Amino acid sequence: MAQEATMNAFRRAFTGYENNDRAQLLALMDDVVVFEFPDTVPYGGRYEGLDAYKALWARLYATYYKAFDYDLKRLIDGGDHVVAEVIARAVAKTGQQLDYEQCLVFALRDGRIVHGKVHADTERLCAFLARCELL
Repeated sequence: MAQEATMNAFRRAFTGYENNDRAQLLALMDDVVVFEFPDTVPYGGRYEGLDAYKALWARLYATYYKAFDYDLKRLIDGGDHVVAEVIARAVAKTGQQLDYEQCLVFALRDGRIVHGKVHADTERLCAFLARCELL
């Protein structure tokens, strides 16, 4: 099982939309973390390293979103894997909002996040971005 402090960091990062606090979760990410987004979204792909992950989020906010927050539905402790089922709330630069489900899967090694992968309805997300004229 993952340590309680690790699980609490996940809870804080994904609970309560505007109340999300990702600082502790970012602190758990290993410098060599690999994060994967579905390649069916414009920013999809494999991001290697913590700096690349942070740069991705900076790009998302600069290009697409005013806000991107989560509300946790279920958190599954699989020991060296943690699964977070969430409702993602994307607020586009245009002010339009989309709430949709995501599943994030994280791999842990020695209490550090070394891999993350997003599973989401990318067709719906891309249609939203197109409606907002952001594609």
